[in-house]
Amino acid sequence: MKIALFGATGRTGRYILEQALADGHRVTVLARNPSKLPPGKYSLTIQLGDVLDAGAVDDAVFGQDAVISALGLGNSQQLDAFSRGVANIVAAMQANKVRRLVVIAGGGILLDRATGQMRVESPTYPAAYRPFAEEHRRIFDLLQRTDLDWTLVCPTTMFDEPATDAMRSAIDYLPEGGKRITYADAGRFAYRQLHDDSHLRQRVGIAE
Repeated sequence: MKIALFGATGRTGRYILEQALADGHRVTVLARNPSKLPPGKYSLTIQLGDVLDAGAVDDAVFGQDAVISALGLGNSQQLDAFSRGVANIVAAMQANKVRRLVVIAGGGILLDRATGQMRVESPTYPAAYRPFAEEHRRIFDLLQRTDLDWTLVCPTTMFDEPATDAMRSAIDYLPEGGKRITYADAGRFAYRQLHDDSHLRQRVGIAE
C-alpha cells in the first residue's frame, strides 16, 4: 500500500511511520523538519513542506492509496492550523481520487454518556482544552460534508510509554472508565484502521 502520512515527526505519528515501514508499505511524509525522520529507508519518501501549503499537500497525496493524519496542535498561536491542514488534505484527496482517510483528533468531540452531547459542550469540560476541542469539531464537521471513507480516532489523555496493547475502543464515546492511553497504542490503532473498514465515517474513542 502507498500511504501519505502527515504528522510523522510527532509523538503519535512516529509510531505510525514505524509500523507502516515495518509492514513493507511505501510511505510519503510531508515534514518541515526532515531531520527528525529515520534516514536511509528505501520505502520512505520525504517531502519538505508544510501542511498549510495546499500545493505541497497535493504533491504528497498524489498517487497514494490512503492518507493518515497524526497532526497535532503544538503551536498555540495557530489554533486553526489543524483544521486548515486537514482541509488541504481533504481537497487533495478529492482532486486525486483518494478515498481512505484516518485522522487522529481528540476526545472532546466524542459524546458525553450523561448528556448525549459532545463532551466539549459540557460545562465541566476543562476551559484550557476547549479551543483545541473546538478545532477538532471543525474537522469532524468538515469530514461529515465529504464523501470520503474517513475514520476519526479520538484518544483520551495520552502519555509517552511503550505500547501496552491494553486498549479498548467505543463508537462515539470513550470506553467506560478510560482515562489514558499511550502514544504508541494510539498510533498503532490509527494505523490499523487503514486495513479495517469497520469504522468508516465514525468517531472511535480509545483508552486503556
